[in-house]
Amino acid sequence: MNEKIAILNDLGDPTELDIDDTSKWPDYLEYGFTALDVPDLIAIITDEDLYEEPKDKHGMWLHLHAWRTLGQLKAVDAIDSLISVFEFFSLVEDNTAFKELPEVIGMIGKPAIEAVGNYLCDASNSSHSRLIANDALANIAKTYPDCRDSVLEKYKTYLSAPDCFAQRLNGFLIQQLIDLKAVELVDSIRSLYKQGCVDLSVAGELEDLEATFESK
Repeated sequence: MNEKIAILNDLGDPTELDIDDTSKWPDYLEYGFTALDVPDLIAIITDEDLYEEPKDKHGMWLHLHAWRTLGQLKAVDAIDSLISVFEFFSLVEDNTAFKELPEVIGMIGKPAIEAVGNYLCDASNSSHSRLIANDALANIAKTYPDCRDSVLEKYKTYLSAPDCFAQRLNGFLIQQLIDLKAVELVDSIRSLYKQGCVDLSVAGELEDLEATFESK
């Protein structure tokens, strides 16, 4: 383990490091990380054995510090690897990953739109793992407002051939579109409701949605 990775390893439990507020994450770049460290950081986040470390070992949290560092580096080369762990973390129901991976991809921004959007649209991926993709795609637009149109194009592509077996995913997708004030997609969202593809306990009734968009 090189010196910089050892520093991450010693940081320990991230719940003591403002896990819910990215602005309060440590500045990992102050430890000297550069683009040259991206391969080592990718190796950490894709190491499933590392995730299985007992919780009383600092190494349990190394993967989390690694993906935060990749986000702060805006590491384009890490996009595919970050997406590749969506399924693993959805299977183990890691709530921290569900919160943080979308934030990390949001930091990387525009270069991630194509791959994350394609993951969302691919029904061969589990609907649970696509919840991460949904949030990641929206976070790109929230972090970089100039990317909003490109992000909405990906949502439009999904809505043109939605996965009607993924009602919960569709409910959360609608929530993100409301946050993005995506009034230009309201007809496609209506169609999603009319096809019975929406978990109403997540997204609410169509009438409520339309009232929300009218107010925006």
